[in-house]
Amino acid sequence: KRPAPELPGSKTKRLSGQVVLRDKASWDPTKQAAKRGIVGFESSPPGAMVTIDGKGINCQKTPCRRAIQTGMRTVTMTLPDYVTRTEQLVLEEDVALNWTLEPDFGLLNLSSVPPGLVATLDGKALDGPTPIKARQLSVGPHIVSFEDPCYRRDERQFELDRGQSLDITLKPEPRFAALTVDAMDESDNALRAEVLIDGVAVGKAYDTQRFHRCAKTLQVKAEGYGAWSLQLPLVNAPEYASVSIKAVLKKRAVRAKASVAQITQGSAKASQDKAPESPLVVTDFSSSPEG
Repeated sequence: KRPAPELPGSKTKRLSGQVVLRDKASWDPTKQAAKRGIVGFESSPPGAMVTIDGKGINCQKTPCRRAIQTGMRTVTMTLPDYVTRTEQLVLEEDVALNWTLEPDFGLLNLSSVPPGLVATLDGKALDGPTPIKARQLSVGPHIVSFEDPCYRRDERQFELDRGQSLDITLKPEPRFAALTVDAMDESDNALRAEVLIDGVAVGKAYDTQRFHRCAKTLQVKAEGYGAWSLQLPLVNAPEYASVSIKAVLKKRAVRAKASVAQITQGSAKASQDKAPESPLVVTDFSSSPEG
């Protein structure tokens, strides 16, 4: 005859290959059952997945509260871009576990002189122009650079550590060309004139001036003549190019104005009207030996 099964916690006595149950009423399963309690899990930043003893507890994102077995347990919190944290500790009921997770990345603060440049990071263009604040990057080596038709290449290689905030300023050198303006009137008479680039006086007519090849506006002004202007991007001068431009200025017209009161007083007032701007004439466009 097969022996009867032995119930946990009951008092039994084995007689002649048989199990005899005794004190059945004294069996208490609560004494052997694992104790469970409600435990809270929080993290900074939030959103971490929690596992205990290597198994999930259906907490995909902190904060959460779960009824789990208390006592000595191994708790792990995992969050993308942060260092996984694992600790063995005693979990108690109605206690919240709040961990701060260590960043597994660094931050880049990128600026440039001048501002407003679109740089590349590790060969890919950044989303917007400089300045860029607190751009999150993986730990390790990186390359940030800038280059376009207006500026020479500026490149920085750097190593980023966990939790590091790094400031980098790009200072690309402008690309220059040379410019000479011949200012004359409609009869080809040479004029003493002032040359302005983007509203700033840079010299006189017939003198060679260095200018940023991505400057916007060229103006030529002479006393008694209407201003002459040109949008410099139309010239599209290559770097190191020497450009000669002929600016023909028209003399301002003079006409008399007199009101009835002025005529009565025997006086007249003269005024000058601005002449229309003259067209562009490029007399030379050649690259220097340096280019």
